[in-house]
Amino acid sequence: MCSCERFRQLMMGLLDDELTPEERTAINDHLTRCAQCREEYQELLKQDKELKMLSIREPEDEVLARLWKSPYNRFTRLTGLFTIMFGWVVLLLYGLYEMGRDTATPVIPKIGIAALVIGFMVLLVLVIRERFITYKIDPYREVER
Repeated sequence: MCSCERFRQLMMGLLDDELTPEERTAINDHLTRCAQCREEYQELLKQDKELKMLSIREPEDEVLARLWKSPYNRFTRLTGLFTIMFGWVVLLLYGLYEMGRDTATPVIPKIGIAALVIGFMVLLVLVIRERFITYKIDPYREVER
């Protein structure tokens, strides 16, 4: 039974044509002698054939490019982007409001947190503004990704 275990490990290699000639000869000899392994190998062959028939057809590059540039896709991307940005701004403003209302927390941590939040927002606005300005003159704008 120990030899069968060794050959079971080689069955997938035989299916995928990945075995050396010596391994192929050894497993073929074993399959002619062992009915249980032969039956298991036949089942693997059947499953392999069925899996190969279930291939997934990938969309062509033109279809993907057209889909990526479609107005609906642009609208949904921009809607998602602006919704996320709006949510961030609302949460940040609410956090700043609650921080200002809280009298138990000392002033210095409040100033530090406010400075971090305001600095982050300023940098975010600058990056977005720069991206909009450079998009018009970006030489790599038409490069497919």
